[in-house]
Parts: sequence; C-alpha cells; structure tokens
Amino acid sequence: MIMFSRRDFLKISGMTAAAALTRWECPALAGNIAELRDGEYHAVIIGSGLGGLTCAAFLAVNGFKPLVIEKHNIPGGYATSFTRTGDGQTFPCEVSLHGTSASSPDTKPVLEQLEVWEKVEFVDHKHVWTSIFPDFTLDMEDCSLDCFEKILIEQFPEEQAGISEYMGYWKKLISEYEIFAEGIPRWKYLAFPRFFPTMWDVRDKTLADIQDRYISNDRIKAILSQHWNYYGLPPSKMSAFYYLEPTGFYHSYKSSYIVGTSQSLSNAMVEVIESRGGNVLLSTKATEIILKKRRAVGVKTENGDVYYGKAVVSNASVPQTFGELIPEADVPADYMDKISAYEPAISFFNIWLGLNQDISSIIPQESLCYYPNYDLEEQYQAALDADPEKATIGMMIYSNLDKGNYPAGYSTVSLLFCNGYDHWKSFEADYFAGNKEAYYEEKNRITEALIRVAEEHMLPGLSEMIVMKEASTPLTNKRYTLNTGGSVYGYEQIVGNSFMTRLDNRADIKRLYLASAWSDPGGGYTGVILSGKNAFKNMIEDRFWLF
Repeated sequence: MIMFSRRDFLKISGMTAAAALTRWECPALAGNIAELRDGEYHAVIIGSGLGGLTCAAFLAVNGFKPLVIEKHNIPGGYATSFTRTGDGQTFPCEVSLHGTSASSPDTKPVLEQLEVWEKVEFVDHKHVWTSIFPDFTLDMEDCSLDCFEKILIEQFPEEQAGISEYMGYWKKLISEYEIFAEGIPRWKYLAFPRFFPTMWDVRDKTLADIQDRYISNDRIKAILSQHWNYYGLPPSKMSAFYYLEPTGFYHSYKSSYIVGTSQSLSNAMVEVIESRGGNVLLSTKATEIILKKRRAVGVKTENGDVYYGKAVVSNASVPQTFGELIPEADVPADYMDKISAYEPAISFFNIWLGLNQDISSIIPQESLCYYPNYDLEEQYQAALDADPEKATIGMMIYSNLDKGNYPAGYSTVSLLFCNGYDHWKSFEADYFAGNKEAYYEEKNRITEALIRVAEEHMLPGLSEMIVMKEASTPLTNKRYTLNTGGSVYGYEQIVGNSFMTRLDNRADIKRLYLASAWSDPGGGYTGVILSGKNAFKNMIEDRFWLF
C-alpha cells in the first residue's frame, strides 16, 4: 500500500479542483453584490495578458465591475500583433501564437463561458508539425498518439517494444487525467495512487526520467521530446506532466490558429469586459499595490491616480508584483523566500519576414522545426548562449494558415529560437537608457545568423525573397511586458513548481490573486486562460466582494 502525507493530500485536493476548473461555473450571485461607491471597482487587475483579461471577463459576465490597467497601448500581453511594411505591402506580425488546442476540453468550455468562442474564428493546422533532423524528417499531418506510435515503429522497428511501452504510459496518463477531470469523490483522494497510478507516478518525474525508463535510443528520445522549445526546458529539467499532458491534447484535439492573429482573442475579451460594465485602461502603468492592514485594496499608477477595489489581481510577473509593486518588506518572509527560489523561464528571439512570393507550393506546412543534432540538452545550452547555429530553430508560415489576412502573392514567416536573458544583460542598462548602438549590432548579427541557418536547412533562397524584416530579443520582451528576464512562460516548469506544486493563484496577502503564466497551472495560451479562471474561482470562494 502506498502511503502519502497530509501535504500530498492537500496537493491532490488542489489538483482536483484545478482539473475540474473548466466545468466549474460561478453560482448565482444576483442581489448579493453590494453597490459600489463612486470611482470604486470590485477588482483591479494589473496587466491585460490573457490571464488578466480572462479573470476580468469572468468578473464582468458574473455581475462584477472590474478595471484592467495596462501599460501598453494595446491589450493582450504576448497575445498581440503588430504590422510592418515592405514592397508596398502591409504584413501582420504575430507576437507569439503558433498553435493552440482551442477545441480541447481544457480550453473551449472556458471561452464559451466567457461568450468569446463565437467572437473568434479558428483555423486548424493541416499538418501537426514537421521536424527536420540531420538524417530524418518527420512530417506529421493530423495525427493521434496511436498514429505517432505507428510512425515511430515504422522508422525504428528494432525499438518497437520500448516505443510501445512509452506510448502506452503516455496514453494511460491522458486517459487517467480525462477521467480525473470529470471529478472524483473526496474519499478517493486517500486512494489516489490506486485509482490514478500513472498520474501519481509522474508527479515527481522529469521528462527524461520517464523516457529513460523505456527508451535507450537517443534519436527516439529527441523525437519524443521535440517540442521542448515550446515549453522552455530540456527533458532533463522539464516536468514530465507539463510536457505530456498538453502535448497529448495537442495530438488528440488538433492545433488551431486564430484568424486575424491572437490580437483577435484579446480584443474579444476586452469587448466582453466593456460590454458588461467593466473598464480597460490602456497606456497606464501600475506602480504600486496599495495595502491596508496587510490586505490589497487598490492600485496606484505612474501618473499618481489611485483605483480602489475589493480585491487586486496581478497579471504582472510575480517578481515584479513582490518586490516592486509591493515592497519586499511588506511581503511575508517565508512567501518571499519561496518565490525567490524559483527561476524565470527562458525568453525568445523572434524574426518576422515578409517574402516577395507565395511559398506555399515550396513548403505547404505551417510549422517546422530544425534540430542540428539529437542532443536537446546541448541545444538548450545553445539557446541560453543565444547561438542560433547550434540551437533548435522554429519556422512559422502564417500565410499558409490564414491567407485572407496576409498580402496575396507574398508570404509572412516567423523564425524563432529560445534565448537566454543572461546573454543580453550587458546591453540592458544602455538599452533602457536609449543607448542602443551596441545592442542593435548584436541583434542584427544574430538576425542574419538565424536567417542563414533557416536558408540552409529549411527554405533555400530565403535571403533573396525578403522584403520586410523585423526582430525582437529578450530585452524587447521585457520592455513591453516587464516580465523578469523577458520570460514567456513565467516560472520554469520544473518538478518542484509544476502540476501538483505550481505556485498558487492565491497570494500570501489577503485579497491579492495571481492570474498569469507565473501561477497555476503555468504558461501557454490554455495555461494562462485557466490561471485567470482559477483566480476568479478563488475570489468567489473567498467571497471577496463582502469585504
């Protein structure tokens, strides 16, 4: 019999609530919500990333009046886009989204509850992905885990037993999670390891731990871990659950893109918030979370304005929230010690290119990745070193997905690779002081190197097609989001801060909630949307509006 502690029991209890989150609906509150005084809001949300917008939209559709404060002049955080011109054409540039399992049971119900699903149009990827290794290219169309297993066995027949055992473990994990997400009676918590043995087993394992159990071939391990760059950690560091659960859903429920770029989703959420009486205040930077008697009661902005609410929700990075918006001296010491032990996840270097021809006949796929070898740990180190010639490189051809939103006869392409912030620290002070000459030199050097790699291994003749070019670095990400280290995924999804142990959406300060990639359940579009809903659920459970 497997024994576990009270701490494990509490983790399982919390995870159960999170798993059932998509089905949870706010109880009827009509008549129980007190009138506000002039200028007061039920909640003030700092940041309009998808986590903040989701929380605000749930508040609005359930009769509350939220205020969202955003430093940028457009809403969305990383779920935004911009345009650049070239050759007389205007090219939309997607900031972050490559694909999301929008129709999965984790995502679609939440967007429906927010009345956003019908406002946004999705288009499915025709290819799951294409991966280019030195001696092997994997081109997968819409493909289940069963199909993926078949392809691997055909490619590596001598490894059939290990492949089948690994894929069996993966499929069992997904099956258990889907059952678990439907809800279990409380008494089953005590028998959790018996009813959900795979979920119990995976809780404290890295992806490498699970792979090493079944697979000895390094080439197969690399293929099974090929999405590591979309999660920000290599197999040796990444929580196995954090990789296997969403990637499994990716196989089961396809990958979709948002017509009109991810800005369409952010704008739709703003429309819901404002149509239900909430406000979204752009070009306004929050500088302080106001505390009274160790309770969050409002937010002060850069221009000196103060907005009061019965609760505050931070969509800002956790390191910014505790230490900048709230002085470290006002944060409980044990809580500060806890969050200080976590590391921000890696950032990205992006290039957006407008090409003078339609390349869909050359590359019909939408998403490709190039791997210089089968050593993903080495490629992760290359990403930390900002070395595009040794790192995993991603290519997204947006015009192959959403042709109506891009110039006819042209192509819009994005190149990217994970990028460590340490490489850019020597430029940081000058960058934010406006002295960018050395920064631009390094940015341009890496841009040209990344284009050369893509031209050699992915799209021959690429450099001669370019009529528009723009690039961003981790410093760009920090400038627009204020995220520590330019992080895209919040805190790293290591075993000690993922799945059952992810940072809670309730902060250790009364009436302060966290709704972002930094808190439960973590990064990615679905992750931050669920974080926003979880923050709202916690607020309702705390009956925040009564105080």
